[in-house]
Amino acid sequence: MKLSRKISLAAVGFLLLFSQVFSLWLMDRMGKDMVTNIVRQEGEKLYLETEEFGSLISGQSYGNDAEAIYMGRENFIKTYSENTVLFYKEKEIFNSTPYEFDLSMINKEMQERDYIRASLDDRQLLVFSVCRKPYQVVHYRDITDVYRQMEILFIKGFAGAIVLCICLNLVFPFVIQKILKPLYQLKQVSDEFIQGNYKERLPVIKMDEIGEISQAFNHMADQVEKQIEELGEENEKQRRLMGSLAHELKTPMTAIQGYAHTLRHLVLPPEKQEKSLAYIEKECKRLSRLSGKMLELTRLWEGEEIERKKILVAVLFEEVEKTVECRIQEKHLHLEKKASENLWIWGDEDLLISFLINLLDNGCKASVPGGRIELIGNREGLWVVDEGGGIPPEELSKITEPFYMVDKSRARKEGGAGLGLALCDEIARIHKGKLVMENMSPKGFRAGLFTVCLQEGEDLETERQLE
Repeated sequence: MKLSRKISLAAVGFLLLFSQVFSLWLMDRMGKDMVTNIVRQEGEKLYLETEEFGSLISGQSYGNDAEAIYMGRENFIKTYSENTVLFYKEKEIFNSTPYEFDLSMINKEMQERDYIRASLDDRQLLVFSVCRKPYQVVHYRDITDVYRQMEILFIKGFAGAIVLCICLNLVFPFVIQKILKPLYQLKQVSDEFIQGNYKERLPVIKMDEIGEISQAFNHMADQVEKQIEELGEENEKQRRLMGSLAHELKTPMTAIQGYAHTLRHLVLPPEKQEKSLAYIEKECKRLSRLSGKMLELTRLWEGEEIERKKILVAVLFEEVEKTVECRIQEKHLHLEKKASENLWIWGDEDLLISFLINLLDNGCKASVPGGRIELIGNREGLWVVDEGGGIPPEELSKITEPFYMVDKSRARKEGGAGLGLALCDEIARIHKGKLVMENMSPKGFRAGLFTVCLQEGEDLETERQLE
């Protein structure tokens, strides 16, 4: 059974129950009010008739009971209306009604009340009694029709309520379906989500409770769609990463396998043996660098905690210069360091050295022999500036992807694997900064870490905040 039908039946059932309970209470109140009015009217009428009867017999004297009975009858007939019985000394002497009344029982029951209810021959009677010694009058009022009218009225009301409930039960489902339409739409959109359609949204027409639910669902759907897109992008990124890694490993491994096979099965001149061994050594070193960078990049991706400390930029530059000195000399380049003595950064020394070495390595690859490379530190960040040809603008957004290389032939010749800038991007991120790369005018390229972690002087309060 649908929810709209259940709600309709529950509402109609409650309405029917409430209406009948209210009708019974109303009938009871009406019956009591009508009986009260009848009692008052009959009581006033009986009082007036009794007063008149008393005035007629008060001035008369009777020699015996027979005369008293005769005179009582005559005055009773003149005074009282129908439905009244006259008793003389508790003996019935005149009865104009179709009923016989037990006077002793009536007197017993009317000791504390002005009237009693009696049921005679399936009739409902209100019985009154007044006494004018030695006479006693019993009067009744038939109220059977009053109760029958109330029963008929109740039956008509009940029948009307049944008809109304049937009509409401036919109309209510459509009204409730319209009210619950957003919930049905919510079910449809949920089914679409289950099938993988994350673009569907609920229309928000009114900001009532259902509108708030629709709005909350749409907000949830936006977040779910965003997370799924991010997961999809990350999955695609990892898929490309694994494909690129497999490709990068395949080339040197194939070469190593070929040269090893040649050395094992062929007798080569000493100079060719030396050349083959040198190539094998070169490719092994390349694989070692590749695995090292992959391990470092994986460690950063997994969110491994880093050790932060206060590092003077000038000291950091000195360490970097020592590491890349041979590389600079090979290319016949000139390295200039520009950083104030009291400039410091809060971070991981090993990662920052790796960051700058990777940027310097790229600068060396891009520079021509005899060129200049600048290592700059200021309040904005740490920068490496070279005089190379730069990077095409359309490639700037892609070069931080693992294994992406603008000039693949030159990169492989230089021993690159396309992981350096991806690693730099992660190092910048965990230092609450970002990797900035831009072409210089008219030539050259600048890359570096843009961050707020650089300070000047002994600012202990800043140091505590960075901790």
